[in-house]
Amino acid sequence: MLLVALLTGELGNVSTLTAVLGLGVSVAGLAINLWRSGSAAGESAEGAWSQERLEGLSGRLAASVQEQWQAEWRLRRLQDPYPFQVHWSRAEAWLADAAENGGLPVEPGEGPEGISPAFDTVPSRRLVVLGEPGSGKTVLAVRFTLERLAHRAVGDPVPAVFPLSGWQPERQRLRDWMTAHLRATYPGAPWTSKLLAAGLVLPVLEGLDEMPESAWGAALRRLNAELDPGEPVLLTCRTAAYTKAVESGNVLTSAAVVELRPLTFEAASAYLTRTARPVRGADGQRTTLWDPVLAHLRAHPHTPVSQGLRQALGTPLMVAMARAVYGETGKDPAELLEDRFADPVELERHLLEAYVPAAFADSPHAEQAQRWLAYLAGHLQHQTTRQLAWWQLRLELPWLLRQLGPILLLGCAAVAISLGLYSPAAVFTSGFVGGVCLGYLILSRSRSGTARTSIRNRHQLAREAKLVAIAAVPVGVMVGCTTSPSLAWAVLELAQVRLTRSR
Repeated sequence: MLLVALLTGELGNVSTLTAVLGLGVSVAGLAINLWRSGSAAGESAEGAWSQERLEGLSGRLAASVQEQWQAEWRLRRLQDPYPFQVHWSRAEAWLADAAENGGLPVEPGEGPEGISPAFDTVPSRRLVVLGEPGSGKTVLAVRFTLERLAHRAVGDPVPAVFPLSGWQPERQRLRDWMTAHLRATYPGAPWTSKLLAAGLVLPVLEGLDEMPESAWGAALRRLNAELDPGEPVLLTCRTAAYTKAVESGNVLTSAAVVELRPLTFEAASAYLTRTARPVRGADGQRTTLWDPVLAHLRAHPHTPVSQGLRQALGTPLMVAMARAVYGETGKDPAELLEDRFADPVELERHLLEAYVPAAFADSPHAEQAQRWLAYLAGHLQHQTTRQLAWWQLRLELPWLLRQLGPILLLGCAAVAISLGLYSPAAVFTSGFVGGVCLGYLILSRSRSGTARTSIRNRHQLAREAKLVAIAAVPVGVMVGCTTSPSLAWAVLELAQVRLTRSR
């Protein structure tokens, strides 16, 4: 209706204007009522959910979690040809809770498939997995999640991975944060708070060391205070970080603690040769470019270069990078025997620098990808976090540009309309758009500093958008009427007619 009135130039007519404004008010009122009634109905319905319905919803969440992490497993090529067979053993006894509280020691084991059975041997079903950087903690947590999902029976809790880098234990309650994370990660699951309250979610808390060091002790205290008795949990952390967390906070109540061990040289060697490109050897035998390098390390294990390379190959992360850089590109790993790689730090730097080009070798955007990743790394360092939040990338732009972008876009639209329709209606439209821009600028400036690393801001974004719409539209009407005297007079005339009728 508004478009027809603009094109025909009849928006200045009182009856037409009345119809347009009435339609706008009706639509706005209907939208607000639907929004409020929908929220109220959802809240009232949540309280009446049966156990059967909760189990059905937990099944839907399990399917979403499995789809997400199965895709991540394939993306990392952890199934090609097999995941690392990491070993674990009991951590130092003082890092676990007393045996009387349920923190019974776990028997040593190996393989990612074995962590789920080891978890079940703990009476409290609370397990802390420690390890050095790159030792495979994240891979173990993902595999644990997939194993629990594969053998999950009806009524069993759904394992869900929660990156702890997004939690602020000094400000957020544990369940509030977990609810926000689940809703943000799985947008079609607004009922996750009910699943958490019913004990149908098994938290896999990944990376306590990814939080600021000042929050480690507070996180453990918050976990002990808010986890219900018998509530299962799996927690991963670097060994040194967990030691400091226990010293400043406490152990995780009723939890057993295991520590991942470095890969053996033979395990790393077997993995590299099995995943490398085959090369024709003598008499057509299968060999690889890694074979002479590994033979040299076996024959000369005590040279500085051999010791540095063997140390680097003790972590699954470095082995995976070595595979990507040499095994999948056909590049000769013999260069790793150069004297400069006697320093493990230099060797790790070399593998890290070569990894991105190797990972994007089949992409035409390899050089751009390296620059983009470097920019994102700088962004995370600037935000003092290790969690990449795409909705915060706009904060890297200057404040003026962030505000002027939408304003200039709407302003261009207003100018285009004004040039095409030189009439009071066009002037009103331009004024309306300008008023909306003004309202947006005022509201966005007052709220531009609210973005933080919390997941909660994604929900605030929707509320702020509604607020901008509610507050900016009246400003647009006022500005439009002010810039178009004929329409302003029509509005006043309409008001006078209605007052006369009411008398």
